[in-house]
Amino acid sequence: MKSTGDKRSTISGSRHDGQLAMITTTSALGRSSIYNRLKYHDRPMYLSVGFTAGSGDYHFSNGLYEDLVQFARRHCEPTAKNELWVKGFRNRREVIRKVLQEVGLSWKMAFHQIRREIFVIPLAKNTREFLRGEDSNLRPFDQPADDIFAWFRERWLLPRAERSVVIMSPFVAMQRTGKLQKCFKALLDRGVKIRLFTRPPSEQVGGLKEQAEKAIGLLQEMGIQVIQLSKMHQKIAVIDRKITWEGSLNILSHHTSQEHMRRFVGPKTAEQLISYYNLDEDFPLGDDDLCPECAKKGITISLRIKHGKNGFFLACPNYPDCRYTRDLKKRRKRRG
Repeated sequence: MKSTGDKRSTISGSRHDGQLAMITTTSALGRSSIYNRLKYHDRPMYLSVGFTAGSGDYHFSNGLYEDLVQFARRHCEPTAKNELWVKGFRNRREVIRKVLQEVGLSWKMAFHQIRREIFVIPLAKNTREFLRGEDSNLRPFDQPADDIFAWFRERWLLPRAERSVVIMSPFVAMQRTGKLQKCFKALLDRGVKIRLFTRPPSEQVGGLKEQAEKAIGLLQEMGIQVIQLSKMHQKIAVIDRKITWEGSLNILSHHTSQEHMRRFVGPKTAEQLISYYNLDEDFPLGDDDLCPECAKKGITISLRIKHGKNGFFLACPNYPDCRYTRDLKKRRKRRG
């Protein structure tokens, strides 16, 4: 998020310190059944403050809206503009209202009548007092990444997993893996199958290469299936094919990063991700296939698992010098 600290606003010329005290959002349609349930420990994270009036412009499709814009430019005058702003209409809503009035229709047609629930997300203990000007010292909530992940682990991962856990974490580190080792062991002892997708150690950034080799070896010794997927970027966890976490946090490497994960409940989202990324693919435990084309040149190099528009496949990492690829299904057929 771009900071506005110590900058003057264009219109009023006032300065802002850039401290973020609160975030606002709305439900997609009607009353939310997700936001009002989100808690960090015992503190509700999203607070409902009411509903919108049901106005908006999403019911005017992009094609129709473009026609409205062309009409407005020919027949309507933009209003409510400050001379310091650029020329033209203020926003989509002004365009729609101007056109409706110009053709003799009620501006109330801009109301789609679907009221959305409004939520605020306070980011500090004194958000209300700070925004009212009663307190100039903002006191943010203390939510360290380690604490958030520990809460996720104890609240959602351990109690919920009964059959399977699939994790997509591009990077792995020994510190995070060590903290999750007991958690994984408890799941494995209960008969829960764990599958991890991560990048090969050679693609781990910075000093993570050696850590990745150790961490992957440790996880494999525990009985976790580790699939090394070249150039993967997804950060996902799927629990029992019905609880999905997705976001920007590397589950097995993050330390103090300010990342986030969103939780989706229900088999539909989980199955969509499993199907799209082929997470059910019957991967072999090893990846010891050698590239036959490079072997002809006296080069010994193992093929890597990659993901494309048609699913997973084996490819030579010596690209673009070598363009050899092979379907995983052919590999399994040859072996069995």
